[in-house]
Amino acid sequence: MAALSSASSSTASAITGLGRALVQAGKLSMPQAESVAKAASAAQLPFIDQLINSRLMTPLELATNLSQAFALPLLDLSAYDPSQMQSDLIDKKLVHSLRIVGLHRRANKLTVAMSDAANYQAIDQIKFQTQLSVEAVVVQHDKPMQMPELPGQPAQAVLHPHHRHALLPGFEDREVPPPPAH
Repeated sequence: MAALSSASSSTASAITGLGRALVQAGKLSMPQAESVAKAASAAQLPFIDQLINSRLMTPLELATNLSQAFALPLLDLSAYDPSQMQSDLIDKKLVHSLRIVGLHRRANKLTVAMSDAANYQAIDQIKFQTQLSVEAVVVQHDKPMQMPELPGQPAQAVLHPHHRHALLPGFEDREVPPPPAH
């Protein structure tokens, strides 16, 4: 009996914060999360990559679920002008390894787009590197990786918070007014 409980606790501990959040929100079952965690470990991939590869959720479904679970805005990076991105504030290696994109800086606060809202370590790394307070918004997992790699080229686009409803279920068909002029 003790062996059984230790085996189930070791499997449960292999599930990342993202997996636990999706299980608690009822978006994944515990066996599904455990299966994804085992496959991710075997393939040496992050949980979020394996979850998308397993086709249990699309990037849009995952982003929508994470936005709701963590009460963060949901953004579409392809909706805005790439020249508005804060691509020079975060080291390029961190951008690509953490899949985080700098969106906007105001005073000592940096807004970043990320696909894994449960990755607090990534936010801490950005805080340390930039010495700024960091706020996160959720994006589809594949969007930050579509950024150009060459320095000087514009990064993927920014989505103004005014448009955060653009990806929420039930709002896909709505015409979105342009953001207010600054």
